Amino acid sequence: MTEDVNVQEVRQAAEAARLRLTPEEEQAMAAKLERMKDLFLTLEAVDVEGVEPLVYGMEGTAVLRSDEVQPSMPREDVLRNAPETEDGFFKVPRLLDEA
Repeated sequence: MTEDVNVQEVRQAAEAARLRLTPEEEQAMAAKLERMKDLFLTLEAVDVEGVEPLVYGMEGTAVLRSDEVQPSMPREDVLRNAPETEDGFFKVPRLLDEA
């Protein structure tokens, strides 16, 4: 039997993802992850001996549209609600330190 997902693991994952969770959210997330783990273990127990793997869920071909340049929104409209811009681009916080 595997170990339960605990709140400390949720905290570590949230910190790595830069998420702030309340204690109640941590508990709820631990319960959801535990349920997901149980579902995966159920799938793992299914006997698939002799079952051919599927590439697609149904037969047929993909309908693709042609790749054509089309007009887009003016840059000013796109950036209008951005919290911060710089030189005509979205400005976002740095996530990685430079090496």
